[in-house]
Amino acid sequence: MVKAIQQQNNEMELLKAENKALKQKQQAIENEVLEIKKTIA
Repeated sequence: MVKAIQQQNNEMELLKAENKALKQKQQAIENEVLEIKKTIA
């Protein structure tokens, strides 16, 4: 039981890290799109 909880906690930490990275990537893409819009506007 303890082992299963540890595994779930590990997976949750990995998913949190992946989510953070994806949010940063999304923000970078949004910023890039805004810059492109400014250029063509």
